[in-house]
Amino acid sequence: MNLKKHSLAVALGIAVLAVAAVLVFFNLSGASVQESARDLGHDSQAPEPMGGRMMGRETGKMGTDNRMRQGTAGETFIPYNAEQALPAKNTEHVKLADGQTFLLEAGVIKKELGGKPFYLYAYNRQVPGPILEVEQGSKLSVEFKNELGQPTTVHWHGLRLKNENDGVPGVTQEEVKPGETFRYELEFPDEGAYWYHPHAREELQQELGLYGVILVEPKNTVYYNAVNREEVLVLDDLLLKEGELYPFFKSTTNFAAMGRYGNQPFVNGEFQYRLSLKKGEVVRFYLLNAANVRPFQFAIEELKLKVVGGDSGKYAEEFLADDVTIAPSERYIAEVQFEKPGKYRILNRNPVEEHVLGEITVTEEETEKAFSFSEPKENEEIVEGMEAFRKYFGQPVDFEYVLTIDIPGAMPMDMMMEHGEDGIEWEDSMFGMNRISTNESLTWLLKDPKTGKKNMDIKHQVKKGQVFKIRLENEEDSLHPMQHPIHLHGARFLVLETDGNKNENLVWKDTVLVPIGRSVELLTYFPNEGEWMLHCHIAEHLGSGMMASIEAA
Repeated sequence: MNLKKHSLAVALGIAVLAVAAVLVFFNLSGASVQESARDLGHDSQAPEPMGGRMMGRETGKMGTDNRMRQGTAGETFIPYNAEQALPAKNTEHVKLADGQTFLLEAGVIKKELGGKPFYLYAYNRQVPGPILEVEQGSKLSVEFKNELGQPTTVHWHGLRLKNENDGVPGVTQEEVKPGETFRYELEFPDEGAYWYHPHAREELQQELGLYGVILVEPKNTVYYNAVNREEVLVLDDLLLKEGELYPFFKSTTNFAAMGRYGNQPFVNGEFQYRLSLKKGEVVRFYLLNAANVRPFQFAIEELKLKVVGGDSGKYAEEFLADDVTIAPSERYIAEVQFEKPGKYRILNRNPVEEHVLGEITVTEEETEKAFSFSEPKENEEIVEGMEAFRKYFGQPVDFEYVLTIDIPGAMPMDMMMEHGEDGIEWEDSMFGMNRISTNESLTWLLKDPKTGKKNMDIKHQVKKGQVFKIRLENEEDSLHPMQHPIHLHGARFLVLETDGNKNENLVWKDTVLVPIGRSVELLTYFPNEGEWMLHCHIAEHLGSGMMASIEAA
C-alpha cells in the first residue's frame, strides 16, 4: 500500500484550527470545549514524546481542578485512595501444582519510579503481577479479592477454559465489587505464555498496572531448545504530563480515537529496566505487550532474535529476525545468544521513532554451561499437530467483520492524514484531538457486511468443536483508519491468509494485528460451550464498543 491520504475532521499540528477541528469532528458546535490550565499544565501541547529522553517535561505539578468538558462533561479523577496504598513488592515467580488454590488480590500500591512515588494498581502488590508457573494439563483455583475502589474482573487471556471463568462482566459473570471475592477455576490445555488482566475499565485498570503472566510448562520436557536462562519481559508505557500520570475520565473512556499512547517506557514495572548476563549465555525471552495501544517493534541492538513461538506455543518453523512487531496482548518467544561482553540496548525500533526500553549488560565472566545457538529448525511435532486442520484450509469463510468507526455528525475536512505502507500508527500523531475524544463521541465498530449489524448486535452461532473461518477486513477509507489487534476469547486460531496471501509458517494465536487496509483469514474452533468475545485489544477501542460475540452450543 502506497502512502495514502485519508480524510480526517481534525486539525493536525495547526494550533489556530485545533478547537474548530475538534468541534466539527465531534459535532460539538453547541458545546463548550474547555481545558483548565491547571488540568493540563500551562500549555495545551502534547506531553514529550517517548524518544531518546525517558521522561516528559517537568515544568510544574498537575493541578487539582480536575474538570474537562467535551460535549457532555468529562470529569477527571484520581482513581485511588492514597491512604490505602500499600508498598509495592517485586514480581514473584510462583510455581503452582495441579489442584492448588492461589490467592490473588487487586489493590492500590505506592511504587518508587524515577525517584518519585507513583500510585498504581497491582495484583498482590506486584507490577507486573505474580508470574504463575503451571504444568500443561493441570488445573488451578484462583480465589480473587477486589480491594480497588471500583468494580473489576479478571480475564485469563488465551486460556481455553470453561465460559463461566472467562471474566467478562455482564456476559460470563457480574463485576466483582470493592471488597467482594470471586473464585475462578482455570485449566491449562496448551503450552506457552498467557496472561491475566481486567475486563472492566481496562483502559484505566490495565494502564495502572493490573496484569500478570502465566507460563505453561509443556508436557514434553524437550519441547524448547536448551538455554541458560528464561526471562519474562512485559512491555508497557505510561502517559505522563509534568511527571504525573495523565488524567482519566471518571465515567467515560478518554483517548478513544487512537488510544492512550505513553511517553514513558515501563518494562517489567520499571522506568529503567536492567539485566546482567554472563558471556556466552543463551536466553529465552517471553515477550508480552501489555500496553493500551502502542505496538512495539522489539529489538536488541546488534543481535539477532531467533523467534521460536507466538501466543500459544511454537511456530511450525523457527526464524531469525532483527526485530519483531508485537501488538497489544500478543506474545512472542525469542531466543538470543550473548557471545560478547558489553552493553546492549533493548529497543522499540519502529519506523517513526526509536525508544530505549532498557539495557542488558554482559560481563567478562563466562557462563558455566555453554549451549549451542543452533540454526532455526522446523518443529515437526507442531506441523504434525496441525495436519488434522489442513482439510479445512480451503473451506469458505463463515463469518466476516469489517473494522471501522462511527462518528455521528462528523464531516469531511481538507485536513489530511498520511499512513505508511505498513498500515500502522506507531505514535499518537494527533494528541490534541485524541485526548478529548471519548466513547460518547465515537464508536469503534466490528460490522457484519452482510447484515449491517454491529458489535454486540451481531449474533453468530457455531457448535462446540466446529471448525470455522473468520475474515477480518480493516476499512481503509473510514473517518479514522487505524490498526486493530483483534482477540478471540476461549479459543486459539491459525492465521491462514493476509490479503489473500497464504501464511506458510503457522503458529497458534489468540490475537492478530490487522493493519489499515489489510484483511486476514482465521481458522478456529471452540472446545467449550458459551458466549465468547471477539474484540479489539486497544483498550480504549474496547471501551468504545468494539466487541462482538460468538455463541458455541
